[in-house]
Amino acid sequence: MKGPVDFHAIDTSTEMLAQAKSVMQHAGLDPHLQQADVLSLPYKDQSFDVVMAAHVLEHLPDPQRALAEMVRVLKPGGTVFLCVTRPSLFGALIQLLWRTWAITEQEGIAWLHASQLVDVGYQPVRLGSAGLASTAFWARRSR
Repeated sequence: MKGPVDFHAIDTSTEMLAQAKSVMQHAGLDPHLQQADVLSLPYKDQSFDVVMAAHVLEHLPDPQRALAEMVRVLKPGGTVFLCVTRPSLFGALIQLLWRTWAITEQEGIAWLHASQLVDVGYQPVRLGSAGLASTAFWARRSR
């Protein structure tokens, strides 16, 4: 059996880090949080078993560069999870409000394959009355 789980998280916003710390501590977790940019992660190569980003890539001018950083810190055999806004009516509203862009399933799959990841999968995510507003992707770094 493996030891305890360490949670590490980054954000460029100190306010978001404070909120994350509060929520995670309320859930009984002791997170390691730091202010940083996903385009230059402050971790050594192959540091993590799991790397996840929820609604981050669609905000970036170069999402594939961020994905490359996420893969860099992923251990061989590790899994990356992504959740992104998909093309939809709700997605269009999000794009207008936050100047993001929607990512199709085909684009997400292509990015994961281009990052040399294997066992790529995806599933649309229903967000209440907004319908299928997001897509969850996952893939594994080969050993």
